[in-house]
Amino acid sequence: VTPNGIIARDEKVFKFARRRNIPLVMLTS
Repeated sequence: VTPNGIIARDEKVFKFARRRNIPLVMLTS
């Protein structure tokens, strides 16, 4: 997996979490 791929995946996760109003702490732990 390339660093760019990781960044892109993280962006999707952040957008998803923000859309669902999920605290990011839950995703990173």
